[in-house]
Amino acid sequence: MKRHLIGFMLATSLLLSGHCSVVARAFADEEISPKIAVTPVLKGLDHPWTLVFGPDGQLYFTERSGRFSRWDLHSAKAVSFSGVPKPRVQGEAGLLGMALDPDFAKNGFVYLCYSTSDANGAGNRVSRFHLDGEKLSGEKALLDRMPGARYHN
Repeated sequence: MKRHLIGFMLATSLLLSGHCSVVARAFADEEISPKIAVTPVLKGLDHPWTLVFGPDGQLYFTERSGRFSRWDLHSAKAVSFSGVPKPRVQGEAGLLGMALDPDFAKNGFVYLCYSTSDANGAGNRVSRFHLDGEKLSGEKALLDRMPGARYHN
């Protein structure tokens, strides 16, 4: 344990002191041949933020502007859900995160973290919703009035 802690402290001090640039230059000199082709499958997204594969094999994703959608990998069609609360979109604020409940296939619960604004100023909220078909409903705020800002929410 002590050896791991010393190694961690050494690595951290090297990173903080700028010695990692020597390692970066050494790797930059190596030639790497690209063997992966990137093919866009969805276009026109506004800052995609969170990507989660559901138990149904579909890709659920959020966009910072407030859209929550599901992309069917087989049909290549995306569906946006209604009932998503309108987030405060400013700088890096917006619809920040999403998680599917561990029993999502049975209960349809989705957790969203999004930026808010009220008389007290900027904030953030984590809420649970029920997803039924293509509609979110039944918001239950779990954490509210968390400090918010334009950047680094």
